[in-house]
Amino acid sequence: MALLPLGAADLSGKWSGTVSVPDQTLQVTLILKVDGASLRGSFGPSEDQQSPIESGRVEGSKVTFHVTGPHGGVFHFELRVEEDTLKGTLTRTMGDETEHGTIELKRVR
Repeated sequence: MALLPLGAADLSGKWSGTVSVPDQTLQVTLILKVDGASLRGSFGPSEDQQSPIESGRVEGSKVTFHVTGPHGGVFHFELRVEEDTLKGTLTRTMGDETEHGTIELKRVR
């Protein structure tokens, strides 16, 4: 039996996992609230240190959003829903520097 991807409404809640960028892997927390195709919430290194989601969208199994970090860096996320996992890429831009990485999150039950 094939497992179907989560619907957009099922994405609301807390997600935890890792971001891997060159030379480091970081623990992160994502808190989502889905309203139709609109995505709100926050992202950060812990539940207590969060930055708000900007331009959040859900289109089928694709999730995209931006976050401006506390030091002014802008993070762009492109994720895909795979069962109870969000996986994808992120791009951080700060000034003239750009850094690429991957992210994998699991729903916190």
